[in-house]
Amino acid sequence: MIFVFKAQTKTCIMVNNIKGLAVFTLGLFLFLSIPAIGQNTVNDVKDKAIEALKTGNMEAFTALFNNPIDISLPYNDDDYSKAQAKVIVQKFLLQYKVKSFELKQSGASSGGSVFVIGIYTATNGKTFRVYLLIKKQAQSAYIHLLEFEEE
Repeated sequence: MIFVFKAQTKTCIMVNNIKGLAVFTLGLFLFLSIPAIGQNTVNDVKDKAIEALKTGNMEAFTALFNNPIDISLPYNDDDYSKAQAKVIVQKFLLQYKVKSFELKQSGASSGGSVFVIGIYTATNGKTFRVYLLIKKQAQSAYIHLLEFEEE
């Protein structure tokens, strides 16, 4: 009976060691992947911004804003904190819901920033020329400049 108890103890210890190793390995993997989370390249941000404008996903779009961000709308032109910009742009995009967004041009500068020019058509028929400037800052890229110019 003592032998069975020892065998069960060793089995329990082995199972606990395997569980511990699995937890440790998972934890190590998650820890090592943390720096990659939230690190968007300028091209990632460009693609996400275009997709968000096409689908009208305001949350996804405003999540890409730098803090602060320079915004130019037909009735507003200033630098805003990310929180302020989110409210202002969401109000604008609710007023002018997306019908379509057509990419006209994009490119990169020698400094590593990317620009996007497109035509935003609202469901009410208004069209806007959109200009985005995306720059890398610290470990990730963000939209630094957003312009909606009525055509």
